[in-house]
Amino acid sequence: MKLAFLLVLVLLSGPAFASGNLTATGLQTSYYANTNVTFPVWNITLNATVGSVSISGLNITLGRNFSDVMQVYVINSSGVIGSSLAASSAVPINASINLTTASNATIQIAVFVNASSALHDNITLNLSAVAVDQGSNATIAASNVSVLVDDVHATASVTPLYADTNVSDQQFIYTLVPTGREAFNNISIAIPAQYAITAVNEVRHGGSFLKNSTTLIDNALTVAFNQTSGKIDVNYTTGFMLPVVINFTANTSSSAVPAAQFNSTLTGSNLRLVNSDVIGTNTTVSTIHLLNVTSVIASKSAALANGTDYWEFNMTLLFNANVSGSVQFKLTDWTNNAGQTMSLTNGTLNYSTLLDSSNASTYINVTNGYDQQLSVQNCCNSLSSYNILLQMVIPGGTPSSSSWGAAYGILFRSV
Repeated sequence: MKLAFLLVLVLLSGPAFASGNLTATGLQTSYYANTNVTFPVWNITLNATVGSVSISGLNITLGRNFSDVMQVYVINSSGVIGSSLAASSAVPINASINLTTASNATIQIAVFVNASSALHDNITLNLSAVAVDQGSNATIAASNVSVLVDDVHATASVTPLYADTNVSDQQFIYTLVPTGREAFNNISIAIPAQYAITAVNEVRHGGSFLKNSTTLIDNALTVAFNQTSGKIDVNYTTGFMLPVVINFTANTSSSAVPAAQFNSTLTGSNLRLVNSDVIGTNTTVSTIHLLNVTSVIASKSAALANGTDYWEFNMTLLFNANVSGSVQFKLTDWTNNAGQTMSLTNGTLNYSTLLDSSNASTYINVTNGYDQQLSVQNCCNSLSSYNILLQMVIPGGTPSSSSWGAAYGILFRSV
């Protein structure tokens, strides 16, 4: 049988106060503790019922399975005010608590449970004494808590980490890889307000599709999103124990959004809203103006109006981040000073195309909207340049003019 030991958390003494009476009341906040995180389990309210009281220490006794606990923390409204290794002797805390009958204080006791602790081990904590200044008395009520060990964890990541401004239905891939020993059946992803969710297209569990863009394949799954509150909920009653991949789309903002977190929480076993484990910047997305057109040169500025000859413009793009994906391009109909118009299509033929300058077989038809994508994957590093060609075939019968002009729009769709 494991023996209990006494853990003393000492607070430095404050200024002298007159003697008084103290009541310490405990309220259990969780009956479960997740491994490998600092998990609050107990609120303790300290009340001076008579006079003034200066508190210099708390005595916390860990009972059953105390070796599961690596560290104990004492927290107040300003944060952690002290901690102690569970296997060490008393450790002083660099703070003091001073109370009068006009004030009270609430402190929180949190434990850090060893990742290798046995599932559902029972850990007990007891507030056995509160050390107060000479002449004061302490009364302790509701002094015991008992918590079970759970193990719900997953690492999270999102791609792409950079998105262009003003992109409609930008695709994001959110991946959660379980690292704990217990399944979770709910994922809640909080999307920053600058990204308006438009759809949840696919959900995969391991190699299996649970949902595609049109069909809910597994009836054990429910998927919901709220565009205005920026929330995606994925619930799977069977439980997730393999990597989960969530494919969703959102509209990006017209202005830059630096380093916005796509955070997620998990619910599983006995635990609710457990923060996923995040490594570095794996869930931080930045929206920036990804490319600039640094030059537009007419490499062929004259053409016959015969339906086959064309104008050609060489456009140089400068990228502002390391990205892969596709260029999207739109063009207005051409007009001249005489008010005449040259359309990009006659209804069946597309007259305008955008080409990869290094591979003429890679091209898209240009329209008045961002309808198609010119793939330029693995081309683009920060401050690198890339060349594309815009060609416009001149339809037969087009009036001769030197004042033809059109306006273009360009953006980058990251993958």
